[in-house]
Amino acid sequence: MPRNVPIIDLKSFIDGTDKESVVAAVDDACRNTGFLVVTGHGVAPEIMQGALDAIRSFYEQPESTKAAHDNSVRGTGWKQFASMSLGNLEGDGTVPPDLREEFRVRRLDIIDWVSPIWGDPLINEAFRDALVRYYTTLDRRADVIGQIFALAVGKQQNYFEQFTDHHDSYL
Repeated sequence: MPRNVPIIDLKSFIDGTDKESVVAAVDDACRNTGFLVVTGHGVAPEIMQGALDAIRSFYEQPESTKAAHDNSVRGTGWKQFASMSLGNLEGDGTVPPDLREEFRVRRLDIIDWVSPIWGDPLINEAFRDALVRYYTTLDRRADVIGQIFALAVGKQQNYFEQFTDHHDSYL
């Protein structure tokens, strides 16, 4: 069994120059290692940096500003620091809270431009745009990886789309 996690470049699958080699490499990695790292995915560095900058800027805001981005109904938006405790899911409530805060985005928030998680759209347009751009880019890359998996198991390239066309993934 290999000791290293395979690093697989998706570029030749995405541009169509050598789909078979990428499919074979992913198939081998999944069957023999169980893990893989992808490069050449085509997610532009400026899209990743834009999302990172937006979320860093968000976390630097005072709690009162971040609180305007809550959407507890959907389980998305901002969750304040130490408000969650994974250890208490099955416990007796004595486990201390997790020392983290989070901002979650789902597909429903992406398509709902007036979702409460975005706060005041006039103030937060750049924040929303950066995260929407990142989410939609990753969503398209997930489709590519699904196509590779489909071909690796002997199905048509678009086989998994019937199961994922209305997904509700989180970012």
